[in-house]
Amino acid sequence: EATNDRQTDQLAQGLAASTAAGWARSVRWKGDVRYRHEQFDIEGVESDRIRHRIRARLGLEAKLSDTLSTGFQIATGESGNPRSSNATLDDASLGKQILLDLAYVDWRPRPGMLLTAGKQKQPWFRAGTSMFFDNDANPEGLAFQYGGSGGPFAKAWGFWLDERSAAADATLIGAQAGYAFTQGVTVAAGFWDYGA
Repeated sequence: EATNDRQTDQLAQGLAASTAAGWARSVRWKGDVRYRHEQFDIEGVESDRIRHRIRARLGLEAKLSDTLSTGFQIATGESGNPRSSNATLDDASLGKQILLDLAYVDWRPRPGMLLTAGKQKQPWFRAGTSMFFDNDANPEGLAFQYGGSGGPFAKAWGFWLDERSAAADATLIGAQAGYAFTQGVTVAAGFWDYGA
């Protein structure tokens, strides 16, 4: 009986270890740190503007099942600026803010379909180094995508820009359709509607 109990305990411990190892394999950590020196030569101003900036990001992506995954990321930044996760070295070495940069859930009900909810990366196709959209701005709301890396694709989204208690909420609703050719050329058309 004692031997049987010992073996049962060993099996339970082995199962717990393999389950924990399986869960750990489904999580992928990511992060980076950057230090940047900036110098501006402003016309009409006697001296150049010089500043030093840092950016630190830490996040994870976890596959919860074959159709469900989630992501989370924190980053340095400055309140009121959704377009940058840089923090300027100033204010007499005051500590820098850490902000929620990403928090989303991905659901793939069928191959080629993706529904994303939360604070997420921009779902639309961006041409090259487009100046219309800043990569650091992560919208908040719902997005639907259909299509793969080649061939036809369609995307639609509804994002909240500003929730207001005494007036209409500011929103962004849009859609995009296109075709990704195998030669690396993509053609797409989109519609963006900013409400309130």
